[in-house]
Amino acid sequence: MDKFTSSVFGSVQKIELPRQGDRIYQGGKAWKIQKEDRELVQVSPVSGRVVEVNRKIAENPKLLNQEDPERNWILKIAPTRLTREARNLLSGEMLARWNQAVKEQLVASLVPSSYPVLQEGGEIKPDLGDELTTQQWEKIARNFFNTFLVH
Repeated sequence: MDKFTSSVFGSVQKIELPRQGDRIYQGGKAWKIQKEDRELVQVSPVSGRVVEVNRKIAENPKLLNQEDPERNWILKIAPTRLTREARNLLSGEMLARWNQAVKEQLVASLVPSSYPVLQEGGEIKPDLGDELTTQQWEKIARNFFNTFLVH
């Protein structure tokens, strides 16, 4: 799960993971995170077969909110169409520009608000999602995660 999703969703209480051996598809459901009345389906960046699932994450989803890539990975996928699908992925400078644009859109969608969206240094607050109202969360989920597209 990327830093943006972790910050905007907030503390994860539950995660639904595919099973080892399951087939997943680029843009299709990879896993679902939940917190109280909120849920968010995350899509797979590539198509392939799930070769490993992080059981520690299933047992303790709060690990997802820590910045420790050695411990908070979710699943490993053996890609089946990587050469073709890599064209659909952003990287390098293009990814950096996209991330900045999304951050600016997030700030614009929440301001004015009674709390800051960004912390010092211009980064999104790590626990922002824990402070959002239901209405703010629904707006963000719709605008930033295409929740109406994936079920």
